[in-house]
Amino acid sequence: MAAAGTPGGAAPGGGARASVQPGLEGAAVPLGAARAGACAALLAAVGGARGGARKRLVLDPALSGPLALVAPIAALKGRGVAELFHLEDAGGAGPPEPGTATVYLLRATPQNMLALAAQVRALNAAGGPPREVTLLLVPRRTLLCEKLLEREGVLGSVGLGEYMLDMVPFEDDVVSTEAEGVFGNPDVDCGLGGLHQTATALARLQAFSAQTPAVMSKGPGAAAVVDMALRMLAEGQFGGAGSARDAGRGGAGGAGARGGGPADLLFGGDFTSAVLADNPPYRIDRVIVLDREVDPVTPFCTQLTYEGLIDEVYGIQNGIVELGAQETGGSQGGGLARVRRAPMNSSDGLFRELRDMNFAVVGKALQEKARTVKEGYKGLDQSSISNMKDFVKKLNRLPEMQKHTEIAERLTTLTTGGRFLARLRHEQALLDCQGVDAACEYAEELMFLHGEELGSVLKLLCLVCATAGGIPKRQYEALKRAVCQCYGFEHVPALDALHTAGYLRRHDARSPFPALRKALRLVIEDLDDENPDDCAYAFSGYAPISCRLVEWGLSPKGWQGLPPAVEEAIKGLPGPLRHLTPEEVRQRVGESEGGRKGRQGGKAAPVALVVLLGGATFAEINALRFLKQRMGREIVVLTTKLVNGKSLLAPLLDVPKVAV
Repeated sequence: MAAAGTPGGAAPGGGARASVQPGLEGAAVPLGAARAGACAALLAAVGGARGGARKRLVLDPALSGPLALVAPIAALKGRGVAELFHLEDAGGAGPPEPGTATVYLLRATPQNMLALAAQVRALNAAGGPPREVTLLLVPRRTLLCEKLLEREGVLGSVGLGEYMLDMVPFEDDVVSTEAEGVFGNPDVDCGLGGLHQTATALARLQAFSAQTPAVMSKGPGAAAVVDMALRMLAEGQFGGAGSARDAGRGGAGGAGARGGGPADLLFGGDFTSAVLADNPPYRIDRVIVLDREVDPVTPFCTQLTYEGLIDEVYGIQNGIVELGAQETGGSQGGGLARVRRAPMNSSDGLFRELRDMNFAVVGKALQEKARTVKEGYKGLDQSSISNMKDFVKKLNRLPEMQKHTEIAERLTTLTTGGRFLARLRHEQALLDCQGVDAACEYAEELMFLHGEELGSVLKLLCLVCATAGGIPKRQYEALKRAVCQCYGFEHVPALDALHTAGYLRRHDARSPFPALRKALRLVIEDLDDENPDDCAYAFSGYAPISCRLVEWGLSPKGWQGLPPAVEEAIKGLPGPLRHLTPEEVRQRVGESEGGRKGRQGGKAAPVALVVLLGGATFAEINALRFLKQRMGREIVVLTTKLVNGKSLLAPLLDVPKVAV
């Protein structure tokens, strides 16, 4: 990935102009304040680094996109950032100019520490005056990182700090902790850190809510997150007696390092608002925490909403998609397709209207938009200035309409193709608890006849395992051999990692899915995609397990009102099923019944906070928005990642390969 020059140019991983932040004015919880605080904390941490007013900022590539949603490059430039590089590119950039401080902003991983150590040694070997190097670890400073830097002999040359990035607003109803490893192989990524990161975000949001919520959780990770969040609240880490004690713990770049009020701890170092802290304009009355292990089926199903299908085909990364010449209306020059990065979030007004629709009705919606513009032109009263202004506003949406029309054409071609429809048929059969043998045979066909990419094939096989409890032994061994023959024996470690994580396995136990399918009504026949009456529209007839559990959680009695058949089916899923009443929550955190009554915010609409550990798909979020509309209440999603089936598997496929 090419390095960027100055912040005024292209950012690492894409152009600065494409990083359009979504509007957060309508958020039911103060996500705008969270973003402002995270930006202020980052700017203070980078600007306060020693070594000179001019800064060279070196980023972990995985942080580039999330940081763009928090701090625009122009803001970093205002704090002295003159050079911006990705970690892998900084080593070839040469030593910085005299008077330039080098600031590394990296995830706390061993790989990053080794790369940093190599670059620091190179700087020291270059001679000249000593150069200041500051390392800000995300989300926190760890003993492992310190020991690695000490082993590499560079600990004394690096000023250590931390930057807590645990609340990245993607939309006004979606916030991500960008945590790693909360579902899957613990040997591949570190899950405990991700759980703690999510618990911190949950506790921060709940700390200043005007209402004590009922808290429901299902899954081993979910239980751990709830316990950690309640313990943080009981210790007063985000308000109350413990605030002053913890205000100075943030370290260099930490949220609590500057300021010291509760709002500083909640929303970042330089963001102080006593009004927000004392009179929160929101009240969370339900918290529903679900582990991805509770619903392993949904990520491996093809998403059929407009937003979900775009993610399946293009991959939405931090609200941005890369579109080729065909989708942007451009031409090819020199035999190379022009690629443009375009926003795919609520900053695009037309996308906001279309994103939650089933793709089957998107074409009709775009036709209606075009017809409206055409009729407006014919009936335009040119003598009226106000009418002219209204029409010009409609014309300003023409580039958006062109973009989405071309995307819809590409997706229509794809979704009417034989291979896409065949895959949907196999997925539907698996959701109907049938067709295991046929799906396995089709996976072999994809490998040998169509040359399908490995991630797509494994996604189908993982769906087999999630719905049927595994692949029959004979077929399991044959499919492993087929993968090795088609893609190379160097993928054996990846297959072992998938097996260890539970994604890909032999049939060894009865699957809980058939009972869940019946008890939760996961499959709906004859659903009207244009006027849906069930959240199953997001997958054209399949309702995600996670959404059904949320739906029951939002009922008047929550999970305490579950019918016996539903409760019995849910108990077959991993982890404990818990429902803590507001009184039980108050007891856990040591709060009196009237402890929150002095805060204003009781008139605000109640908010249900849905926490999805291990990632959420766009189609799941689309389905939850449907529940929000149907049930007439606010729902905010807090997740660890925005994922799809292939991106969920990617870390496990990226294990070190064997030499052949």
